[in-house]
Amino acid sequence: MTKNSTTQRKRPSLWKRLAAILGLVCLISLSVARTAQAVEFDEDGVIPAGEVIDDDVFISTGTILIDGTVNGDLFLNGATVTVNGPVQGNLIVSGSTLVLNGPVGGSLIFTGQTATINAKVEGSIYAMGMAVDLGEAAVVGNNLYFVGFGISTENGSQVERDVLMTGYQAVLHGETGRHVQVDVSALELGGVIGGDVNAIVSKPDQQSMPPMAFPNMPTFIPAGLRVLESADIQGKLTYTSPVEQAEAIASQPAGGIEYRLPETTQKTPQVSFTVQFGNWIAGRIRSLVTLLVLGSLIAWLLPAPLQMTADKIKRKPLQSLGGGLLAFIAAIVIASALLFTLLLVWLLLSVVTLSELSQVIAGIGFGVWGLGATIIWALIVFGSILAVSYLVGDWLFRRFSPAYAGPKYWPLIVGIFIFVAIQGIPCLGLILHIILAFMGFGAMVLLVNDWRVRRRSGPPTLDEAPPAIFEG
Repeated sequence: MTKNSTTQRKRPSLWKRLAAILGLVCLISLSVARTAQAVEFDEDGVIPAGEVIDDDVFISTGTILIDGTVNGDLFLNGATVTVNGPVQGNLIVSGSTLVLNGPVGGSLIFTGQTATINAKVEGSIYAMGMAVDLGEAAVVGNNLYFVGFGISTENGSQVERDVLMTGYQAVLHGETGRHVQVDVSALELGGVIGGDVNAIVSKPDQQSMPPMAFPNMPTFIPAGLRVLESADIQGKLTYTSPVEQAEAIASQPAGGIEYRLPETTQKTPQVSFTVQFGNWIAGRIRSLVTLLVLGSLIAWLLPAPLQMTADKIKRKPLQSLGGGLLAFIAAIVIASALLFTLLLVWLLLSVVTLSELSQVIAGIGFGVWGLGATIIWALIVFGSILAVSYLVGDWLFRRFSPAYAGPKYWPLIVGIFIFVAIQGIPCLGLILHIILAFMGFGAMVLLVNDWRVRRRSGPPTLDEAPPAIFEG
């Protein structure tokens, strides 16, 4: 079939259209970056000495060796990564081991097992993995952030601002320009710290070794706090531990020492029955006012859909309940897929430096996504309850006052009062609220499906037109 014969085809599925969009984005990305000679899918993973690349570089292979110069951001994914040449932009590495011997003009982002830093990183280091080791020649221009087993800074290394870390151990023998904030089992301080130290540490000998051993794991140190004689803390040392560890502090910080016990869980104060009842009444009033206001708007603007939804619940209650549950699950899946697609498109455009286009797509896409999610939420939380409330009120009026011929918005108000009262019953009210919300939402979905069927069959006749219910 030729391309010109597509008029008789069915529309492609959502997933196919999304795949086509992503494919188009990838083609645009590659065409924009074609002059860079930098988006390299290099099988050997080597940039030799003397080679200069004036753009961003992407490499994914087992062993990576960078001896040349990259005047842009460098993205690396490999088992063993060695960077000897200078990187003028940011360095993003995912791999088992990283050895950095060349300067980085931006920040370093690392995920993997171990990273050894032997050069200057002008920005910050963001690392997550087994261990990060700052060698004697390492310099971090901003901050060091780490989540994992442990970090170590050797004598001669420098972190010009702060060190923030959570994990098992931190061994800091280098120089930290400002503050240290850690949450670890073991902490050893032996270098210069220009500001304060705020640490949460375990008590000594709480555990003599880590619970598990992994390849390339650094040498562990026993749990507890140790401040060596070589340490020069120019601010205040504040540590939180189950026991005081003054004997482990061999060097007096300039700002003094503060020991804190871990915070204990405080019991929630018991609230009197009068206060609980007052809170219950206040909650019922808030729900009542909200539903009455929204119900008035629906009665004024959308009377026919409200009547149709109530009739659908009355005729097919179980089908409405099941349909609402399935539609809710489908809405979550579709919303998650759309959000992931938006994030992926935004990331792809940002990577290829189409920042203005990525901002436009992000603004419009996320705005539409948020609007759609809000509409679905409002239909489930409020629209469903209003439809059920009208159905209950209408049934009561027909049951106890068959001759009533007054305004039909009164059944809605009566139903809202009944729902708000039942909703306040502990457990039962919550369960009933969930069931009615799914039932009302399912009725709306069934109505939409009926509308689609009628649309395919042709325009509805006069007999099929929904009755207006809120006439005077």
